[in-house]
Amino acid sequence: MPQRCSAVGCSNDSKRNRGLSFFRFPCASLHPTKRQLWIRAIRRNNADGSPWQPSDYSRVCGNHFEQGAPSRCKDHPDYVPSIFAYKPRLQRDSAARFDRARTRHDKKMVTASAKNANKASKQLSPPAVEQQETDTMAEVVDNSEDQCTLSTDTANDMCVAEDCDAATPLRDIHQRRLLESRIVELGWVVLLEEGPSFPQLPR
Repeated sequence: MPQRCSAVGCSNDSKRNRGLSFFRFPCASLHPTKRQLWIRAIRRNNADGSPWQPSDYSRVCGNHFEQGAPSRCKDHPDYVPSIFAYKPRLQRDSAARFDRARTRHDKKMVTASAKNANKASKQLSPPAVEQQETDTMAEVVDNSEDQCTLSTDTANDMCVAEDCDAATPLRDIHQRRLLESRIVELGWVVLLEEGPSFPQLPR
């Protein structure tokens, strides 16, 4: 059984128009609002003037959609069939305008995303001036450490030079200091054993 278009004044069917697509009405339980919009766009009434209701076999051909098929996007002109004999040609070009507007919107979104990504990358990258200041501070710290090391070594050398000649071994110096310290301790012991000597007063 060939499929026939339900639009008023349209005689297309699947037998005579083999390359033409036919679409069933939206399901009443899943898309009731969209179904009513389709019925209202068809503008079909029964013989007694009562509102017409599509059956499970009712179809709308692709000639009533600007791009030849219905769209799932609510903002798209082909969300509801819109090309009918009672509509002027000016109203049939809304799909092309919609596509152009969507293309412009997509381009703006891509441009804005690229700008945001470039701005974020600049914020994450440290400025060249800050990097130069960091390198300078590191160099100053290194120089200060070198000077401190040099000063410490020089002071140690001067202390050793005061105690002995350059040819004297460090072990002999240490032993000599221990001996001197021992002599001093023995001297204090002798003084304590003998006790202090005071002159005798006349009677």
